[in-house]
Amino acid sequence: MKTRKNFWFLLLPFLVLNACGSDDSQTPPTFNFYGIYQLESLTAITEGDFTNDGVVSRDLLEQVLSSQTLSDQTLFINPGNPDSFNMPLLVGAVQTTQGDGTPVIRFTERTISILVEYEVDSGEFVLVNQPSDVNTLQSIEKITRDALGTIVVETVQELYDFDTKAWLSVPLVYLFVR
Repeated sequence: MKTRKNFWFLLLPFLVLNACGSDDSQTPPTFNFYGIYQLESLTAITEGDFTNDGVVSRDLLEQVLSSQTLSDQTLFINPGNPDSFNMPLLVGAVQTTQGDGTPVIRFTERTISILVEYEVDSGEFVLVNQPSDVNTLQSIEKITRDALGTIVVETVQELYDFDTKAWLSVPLVYLFVR
């Protein structure tokens, strides 16, 4: 019986000391950003009537969804070295032109693949490559992750503004959430 008490007497301080050691880590917890995200919003920096519905707005997603349905609004972030993004971008495709030269445009989702490296300190994804289709997409300017885990993709795309009757280089912000 005395041996059993000595055993617990020696074991108890060992367990207490080991239980306290690893909680004082200086490394912040990392956010696992890999997985599937859904497009929550698509905002143009400048207002325009991008769907020829007579409404001038910055909410491009609302304009598009009011006139047509979209099949895929899903972003996939896959681990690798470097990591990869497979994301849909809305692209205004000219179907035909009317007699006065006004284009008839239908938006489609074009899935692009991008290689990125994540910078933990800044919360920014550094692009390893740009998509090669420069006719419908001028550039991806920036990809970041905010504190809530939302993926923010900033692009510049060519869109036709039916209000001004001109093609514009429009900065867009895509927000993807889990």
